[in-house]
Amino acid sequence: MGLGIAGIGVAQELPLAMGAAVVGGAGNNLSGVSESVVVQSRIPEYARGRVFGTMQGFNNGAVAVGTFAGAPLVSFFGPSSAMLIAGSTTVGGAIIGLVVLPLASGASRRRQEANPSQDPEASASPLS
Repeated sequence: MGLGIAGIGVAQELPLAMGAAVVGGAGNNLSGVSESVVVQSRIPEYARGRVFGTMQGFNNGAVAVGTFAGAPLVSFFGPSSAMLIAGSTTVGGAIIGLVVLPLASGASRRRQEANPSQDPEASASPLS
């Protein structure tokens, strides 16, 4: 997704910008489908609505931040550079996620192994 957005920023010709938009759109759709599958396969049914609602809230917040930041970025850097910055930020966030999530997952797994009697699924309540 981020590479497509950045590609729009660096494209010198309309067909190249359109191709980059297709790449970004495909990445966006792949991301949405993947996120839904992860939630549906890993979150208990009673909590899915809250998880999807929280995800949508963060998404709406990100759109608001992008809208707020977009005008000054375009005014200061120009539209091409603003698209390049937006795409690079997206790619950077993905790279950080690829580094941080495995570390967090490993820490969580180590806590679970150190204290096996505290199974989060066994103590989960539909009202919590």
